[in-house]
Amino acid sequence: MMSQEIDGRESSISPTFKTSIKNLDSISPTFKASITNPEVLPNFVSEPDDKCIVCQSLLWNAFQLPCGHHVCQTDITALFRDKDTDVCRVEGCHDAFSKNDVFPDACKRREISNLTVYCSYKDLGCPTEISWRNLPNHEASCTYRGKKCDKCGQAVLQSEIESHMSNLCEYREVSCHYCSEPICLTAIEDHKSECRRFPLSCPNECGIHEILREQMDSHLDQCPRKKIACTFAKYGCENKGTETEMTTHKKESVSVHLDMLVKPLIIPNQQNEPLSTKLSELENMKNTLDNVIQENARIPQLVEENKKLQKEVQLNKTSIHEMKKYLASNGERVIQTGRRLEDKASVESVDTLKNEVTVMKEALQTSNQRMTNIERAGVVVGGAGGGNSKVIQQVEKQVGHMDIRLCELDLRLQLQETVNYDGVLMWKIRDYSRRKREAVSGKTLSLYSQPFYTSRYGYKLCGRIYLNGDGTGKGSHLSFFLVVMRGDFDALLPWPFQLPISMKLLDQNGTYQHVSEQFMPNASSGSFQRPKSEMNVACGVPRFALHTKLETETYLRDDTIFLRVAVDSSNAQTLY
Repeated sequence: MMSQEIDGRESSISPTFKTSIKNLDSISPTFKASITNPEVLPNFVSEPDDKCIVCQSLLWNAFQLPCGHHVCQTDITALFRDKDTDVCRVEGCHDAFSKNDVFPDACKRREISNLTVYCSYKDLGCPTEISWRNLPNHEASCTYRGKKCDKCGQAVLQSEIESHMSNLCEYREVSCHYCSEPICLTAIEDHKSECRRFPLSCPNECGIHEILREQMDSHLDQCPRKKIACTFAKYGCENKGTETEMTTHKKESVSVHLDMLVKPLIIPNQQNEPLSTKLSELENMKNTLDNVIQENARIPQLVEENKKLQKEVQLNKTSIHEMKKYLASNGERVIQTGRRLEDKASVESVDTLKNEVTVMKEALQTSNQRMTNIERAGVVVGGAGGGNSKVIQQVEKQVGHMDIRLCELDLRLQLQETVNYDGVLMWKIRDYSRRKREAVSGKTLSLYSQPFYTSRYGYKLCGRIYLNGDGTGKGSHLSFFLVVMRGDFDALLPWPFQLPISMKLLDQNGTYQHVSEQFMPNASSGSFQRPKSEMNVACGVPRFALHTKLETETYLRDDTIFLRVAVDSSNAQTLY
């Protein structure tokens, strides 16, 4: 600080004085660094007598006056503030001097630097007494010097830092008593809550208290007091307990379970009653509006018909020609359908379908003959044109009916071609995304597959799925069920149905990671008794496939999934 003030007033200081200031460089750098900071004083063994005549403190970088008295370097500026001369302030001296008379006293400085001082770590036990100039070097290597712990921040003796970090520091690493992993001492309790080797007691209170956390899941799967859900959970029963408790619960809750089964059947009917009433009202309103519209539109329609009759006659000629071609193509479709039926359909179905095809052929021939007669006779304007229009409308209706019949025949033929008698259903479901949206919105909750059979004269079955889940799987899983249907040969078959069932969601990646479930039918379940209606209540797996797993490229490709049901009938009892 003093050197900066002197440099700032360089123009007012004489060359001799500036030269004397530069002689400070001859002092030891270590000592110079210590004695140029008046804020830090060592603990002197004996109180020093060398005082500044201005500040009355220990001399810092002593300067000598001509009279022999000394001042600190930091007080020189105070002596010559706004003047070039001053007088000694020691009582009885008062000798005058100028700036050129003041010079640094290296001898006094050396004398002060050799004063004996205590080590700064005396309070920590260091007994060393040393000259001031050598104090910094001693403190740098003093064994009583304090050092801050890197982990906890506590000040510790240099000689004890290793022992502190190994045995005393609260943030030191220790080994877990159970898994031997290195853990910070302060985190050891938190570690116990997740330690894989920490011993726990069974939450089911089965009496075992020393179960390692990593073995808990395995124990819970085999625990004699394992909690299981009620078999009516998918119908809303929330009870859980051991097998013994569930057996008692089923016996005591028969009426409650029956209410759960009946409730889904009653509620939809109650909900449909107001809808049916509303639908009837809407149909009546529609019929009334149609009658009003027809009455009001009839007059302008007749006027327009009279004006455009000529144009319609020409258009009818073209329409008749196109319809003739269409009838010819439908005739070809009938022939092809007949051939396919002869090759694929069963003996009983072929006779029926052949009769229907023969009738359709005759109808087509009749329609063709009528169309030919109309074409030969030509069309005329006026009333005759109106008559031809009616004939064309009738022919169009016949063609429409024939088209519907052909579609029905195609559908029946497809069922004949795809029916399986080996107890295996291979179900391909297209447009998965659209069908799932319809399931979520409630438009189409479930889908049924085509029927399949365990043998030529065996059980008749079909698959049923809920794309948005049912029961416990609703909203999160695909639910997959098997339905026992009324068959033609039920009277010859053993009941209840008792054949092993396997269900699969097929992997389309070629890695054979199918999602599969197997189960044996419950002989006491109504789902596997002889059907009294078209089909029994479906039975299967409500939580068959998680949506997040199903909707990956492994199982869903081109918006299509494949499901498979296999019934093992190798050991089936045959009565025929």
